[in-house]
Amino acid sequence: GGPPILVGGRSDRAQRRAGVLGNGWLPYLVSPRSFAAGVERVQAHALAVDRDPTELRHGIVAFARVEDDGVRAREAARKHLSRRYGMRFEPHHVEHLCIAGTPEECAVRVQAYADAGASHLALNPAVDGDGFFLQVEQLRKIVTSAREVRT
Repeated sequence: GGPPILVGGRSDRAQRRAGVLGNGWLPYLVSPRSFAAGVERVQAHALAVDRDPTELRHGIVAFARVEDDGVRAREAARKHLSRRYGMRFEPHHVEHLCIAGTPEECAVRVQAYADAGASHLALNPAVDGDGFFLQVEQLRKIVTSAREVRT
């Protein structure tokens, strides 16, 4: 009983814990391709202990930023994450590890994670202050429209 436990982490050990003990896997800062490969490893660990891997649910924690201008959205996310973590995030980090861009680009990225095996999204808006609630509303619309396309 109780709520499902999704195991976080990107390491092989975290993936093993997710497959053996958890109800799924919930990494962050992974690309859709890395996520898909991780889901396969989690499922293999589940099979190794006679668990049904189809019962596991996987999600992604992703930093997200949506703007009308995709270049501006990615640059704003890069600057936000650089400040937040006190290190330099490069443009390729945002490109590979975040959901950032125009609404259409973000919808494609959400779909890429869904196609890679994500049934849950935890979006962390890469924005400070007054823009936070606007980002949440825009991201909600993107996820809702992606969900409607899938059903």
